[in-house]
Amino acid sequence: MEHLSNNTLALSSEESAARELLARYWDGQLPIDPVKIATSAGISVYGRGGWGDQAYPYSGYYRMFNGVPSIEYNVSEVPVRQRFTVAHELGHYALGHKDAPRDSGNFQSSGDFRERQANRFAAELLMPASLVIKYYQNDYAASVGALASMFGVSRDAMGYRLKNLGLLR
Repeated sequence: MEHLSNNTLALSSEESAARELLARYWDGQLPIDPVKIATSAGISVYGRGGWGDQAYPYSGYYRMFNGVPSIEYNVSEVPVRQRFTVAHELGHYALGHKDAPRDSGNFQSSGDFRERQANRFAAELLMPASLVIKYYQNDYAASVGALASMFGVSRDAMGYRLKNLGLLR
């Protein structure tokens, strides 16, 4: 398992929560599996929006269902979107948010503070800063696309992550 450094001085609560779940449940393999982490944490995870459920209006949804924390994700979306959605909904759980549907808009554009928190959590969970910096600076991956593939995220998500980490302008 890769060691995730906690030496950053000003960790946000979202980053701290993501690192805590990674330390507890991550098997050290890339790409990080948010479904495996969620289920290991006792959260029910299930797909929606497939055949017979095409009217499902969300990318994802976190809620308590019969006393059990539950994450839904839309199976009709591309796999990298599904992964980010599950990580985002896991963020709602880890940050103590109540029921939280995730619409189908751009993951960077939400005006809701809780949605932005869940996005930051998902970015740290799927693309831990210490690993992205290590792989980017040591040329383990030669491009944004190669890094995105390594971490199982979209090129857009990796591009935002590199910019937010100050590695790209």
